[in-house]
Amino acid sequence: MSTTILRLIFTLVLATAICSCQSYDASRIPQASTPSDTDLMIKGVNDPLEPVNRASFALNTVLFKTIIYPAMKGYRWLVPESGRAHITHFHQNLTYPVRLVNNSLQWQWNESWIETKRFGINSTIGILGFNDPASTKYGLRPSKEDLGQTFGKWGWNSQAYLFIPILGPSSERDALGMLGDSFLKPTYYLDSPYNFVSEGFLTFNDMTAYADTINDVLLQNYDPYQLTRLLYGASREAAVNNYTHRNEKDDSAEVQTLRAIFAAPQSKTFKSRSIDQSARIEGWRQELPYSIWLQEEPAPLMIQLPGLGSHRKSNMDLALAELAYNEGYNVLIFSNTFNWEFMASAPQGYAPGYVETDKEMLRIAYQGIMADLDADYGAEHFLNRSLIGMSMGAWYTLNLAADLNARGVSHLVDHCIAINPPLNLIQGIAALDDLYRTPYQNGDMVEAQAIIDSALAKAFISRQMGLQPTAELPFTNAEASYLIGLNFRLTLHEAIIAGAFDQELNIFGSKGALYRDMSGLSFDDYYTKIAFPVNQRQGASLKDIEHSIDLKNRERDLKKVKHLHLILSENDFLLNERDLNWFKANFAANTTLFDQGGHLGELWRPELQQAIQAEIKLKD
Repeated sequence: MSTTILRLIFTLVLATAICSCQSYDASRIPQASTPSDTDLMIKGVNDPLEPVNRASFALNTVLFKTIIYPAMKGYRWLVPESGRAHITHFHQNLTYPVRLVNNSLQWQWNESWIETKRFGINSTIGILGFNDPASTKYGLRPSKEDLGQTFGKWGWNSQAYLFIPILGPSSERDALGMLGDSFLKPTYYLDSPYNFVSEGFLTFNDMTAYADTINDVLLQNYDPYQLTRLLYGASREAAVNNYTHRNEKDDSAEVQTLRAIFAAPQSKTFKSRSIDQSARIEGWRQELPYSIWLQEEPAPLMIQLPGLGSHRKSNMDLALAELAYNEGYNVLIFSNTFNWEFMASAPQGYAPGYVETDKEMLRIAYQGIMADLDADYGAEHFLNRSLIGMSMGAWYTLNLAADLNARGVSHLVDHCIAINPPLNLIQGIAALDDLYRTPYQNGDMVEAQAIIDSALAKAFISRQMGLQPTAELPFTNAEASYLIGLNFRLTLHEAIIAGAFDQELNIFGSKGALYRDMSGLSFDDYYTKIAFPVNQRQGASLKDIEHSIDLKNRERDLKKVKHLHLILSENDFLLNERDLNWFKANFAANTTLFDQGGHLGELWRPELQQAIQAEIKLKD
């Protein structure tokens, strides 16, 4: 055993020595036009051991995908959800000493008393803690404190990020706290190996509730290690501060937009029913992954174009795909052109943003995928085509529909559905930069950081409480704006790295300097300093590019498209009043208009789903 451990340590040290010197061409990263954007980015815990941590993360990923996740799925099939919940309640009740001691060490006497009452109620009325009447009947919520948080409250700020296989993200402070907390758990005092087996089983049962989320993070993100590090640092900082936040809240378009997180397929098995494959396309760097849901009999094909940066397996896209599938369509999705998955597959030098090039990439991707599908299932399995898209995908849908009409082949597509498209792509993208900068709109970085901390704290609390879509959201306009802008800013950075630096980086290599160098890059920087120059070098004039980004220039062809339908929101922040009026004036008979929802915030709502189903309904 000791020899194995020494060999592992030597391997990780060697990985550090080899990978820590990894370099990249920093001259390819343009200067940020708004330096303060760097200060608005969440930082995460410092990562001096990044190559070792990435090696540990890679090992953990392999273990999760090959052993842990399949075991968790089998366990969930064997043990019903109610049974797993009872075991989780029992484990939480069993760890009462951890919460009691750490609340007391932080002088939180009220919370210590609440934990004591919870333990008494759940151990008696709750039958040894297998139920939680303290929460459900008496409204006594647990105060989840641990020794790492106690150290933080005493002034110890984490200095070094650690990723520990099986145990997950941590730091030198929290790892020591985890060790200390283990002595407060009753399972520690069982004879070996029963202590390890019992605690391992109880923790395994708890983690099954998050197994799908972990798998989604690994699947849908270019660099799940970086995202995990950022979110871990932010969540631990919020926990140390007891999730301190501002009590104000708004009901603005930006806050309503956050309801998009509630859009998800109704069937828990819909995601797993897809056939996931990759198409080899000549001249592309990698095979392009795609997902297809097939009807048993030949059926029309719905081609779904996701929103800006969206992955083909995101919940919003799955919700939309399920609607089409339930109406009798085969459904095909591949990731948005601005998603890392598409960028890493596309030809070297591709920079999305010039619609003529983007349409050509979409056409080539579609043809390559269909060649695979026709070979595997027969061309006769796929009848007439339809197009549906959200956000940037809706903008592409309208451009492609206009092209079909211009070429006189619009009859090849039965339906074109565009949900919350921008009118002018650059104007819509600029709005995302404005959202990200909302906390700093008064030029006060201290105030901006307070808004950011409050936004993150509310997000973590909402996640823990399991908010329902009809519940009132706790965010202010500034907080919601930042969260939306942050999400898209992280997407931007992933896309740039995947498109421009992917082949220079290895799985264990340090990317920290690269992320720091581009932390201030905005969408405006991307378009003016990357996308426009790249497309100009490939033959597009600035006039061509500027003409391509505005749907007003496709008005004549769009008006002639049959079976075109728009779904819009009155308060979509990607559309100013003039843009919205243009859509209303030109497509009044082809538009379903909602008076609220912001941008895609209504997708979970049955009324919007029914509007989509009514438009794509197949004729008997």
